[in-house]
Amino acid sequence: MTASAGRRLYMVVGAGPVGLWSTYKLLTSQPSATAILFDHRSAFRPQVLVPPFSFMADLPPPVRDDMMDAPAQQVLLGRQAAADVLPFPNVLHTPWLCTGAFCESMRRYLESDVFSGRIFYVNAQVQGCADGSPSNIGGCHLQEALAAAQGEHPEGLGSTSVADLAAVMCTGGGSTAFKYRADLPEVEAGPEGRPYTPQGDGVYLTFRHEGHEDYLRGGKPMNGAALDKRGVSYVASNNVHRNAQIYSFPRSPLGPETPLTPVFASMPDGFKKTAGFSTAREPVTLAGGGGLEGEAAEWFLAYRATLLAELKALEVPLPDHSSVAVYYAQRSEWYWTSTTQDAECASDGGRPVPVFFLGDAAGCTDYWRGQSGGRGLLAGSALAGMLAQLGVADAKAAFQDYWDDVVASEFNQGSEIMYRPSNQYKYRVEGRKLELTDGSEVELHGEIGFQEYLRHGGLKQ
Repeated sequence: MTASAGRRLYMVVGAGPVGLWSTYKLLTSQPSATAILFDHRSAFRPQVLVPPFSFMADLPPPVRDDMMDAPAQQVLLGRQAAADVLPFPNVLHTPWLCTGAFCESMRRYLESDVFSGRIFYVNAQVQGCADGSPSNIGGCHLQEALAAAQGEHPEGLGSTSVADLAAVMCTGGGSTAFKYRADLPEVEAGPEGRPYTPQGDGVYLTFRHEGHEDYLRGGKPMNGAALDKRGVSYVASNNVHRNAQIYSFPRSPLGPETPLTPVFASMPDGFKKTAGFSTAREPVTLAGGGGLEGEAAEWFLAYRATLLAELKALEVPLPDHSSVAVYYAQRSEWYWTSTTQDAECASDGGRPVPVFFLGDAAGCTDYWRGQSGGRGLLAGSALAGMLAQLGVADAKAAFQDYWDDVVASEFNQGSEIMYRPSNQYKYRVEGRKLELTDGSEVELHGEIGFQEYLRHGGLKQ
């Protein structure tokens, strides 16, 4: 039986966290859905991010067990005291997600017998049209992509054609997403969106922590706001690999300048070029090396001394410095106002195939320290639900409305937006079960849950 026989076929471009999660939600919300999942990268991405709580609670059990050990699940997924979560969750009650570990676990689950015959993984890149013309987007390339999929899965996809595609979901940033649409304006935000706009510099360190991190110091939870005010974020995932990360940045919207502020201001271009994430060379480590020379090496010594002093004051542990990888990451923002596009398939008589953009293919605010990735994960859940409930044609308008609200509330604003109650609720609180001071319980979902959150947290929107 081929994928086209009585099934609804989707093409998902990009097998990062958003692509894998969107595929999972498609398959679980539509019994007739089949997915062809494209990816051309195999590198393990070590970043540890803050995922939406509702996403973590929704993980399939085998993946959840890989992402959180038993003590973490007991603290995070059970009933929680309102004082630990309101108005904002403390470090102990915040989940973390290593993107590389999640991708490994989620792909393994998708390729298990649970979804046998419903997903086809293809190691290939899907290209958009080089001229970016909105009137002729990607048609021939969809055919080429399908041919690559048929080459890897002749039995399952042998008789499939572009005409069988219900829709394409484009989740990755970079050339794949950008070539599907016309260029954004070169400066400032406009009706089409906002081009890639730097928002400053960041440096993150990745390593593996020892044992379970309970985030307790002297019997009390670590103070996340205190870390943030000093330009430091510390996250230990408590996953099966014990992935951990320290993210450092020039200054926080919660406070004044920090000792790191003048250090970041003098960061040389040589460090940025040498310390960027790359699979082609060994990374810089906290012990040095990694190709740093001259001005870049001198700057790194000053940065390291300042950071280590801050980490000591904040009681953040580190393993041997040679096992701590150091990466430069430019903080940036971009987005398109449109999140759907019809791909004109010339090889199939001009039949348009709807393309939905989400994740970095729709927009990014990576200076939110992980909530940009969370935006893509929530969008994947929302779009899968719309496609299941409304069908492709009506889902296009519904998903555009969804994205319009996101652009209005989360873009073209400073990093302080991450502390706005509506965004804290959306990304860190929704889905939790809280025990109130009077012993009653409230479960927070949707708009009603948000109003409860405001009321019990003493907040105003």
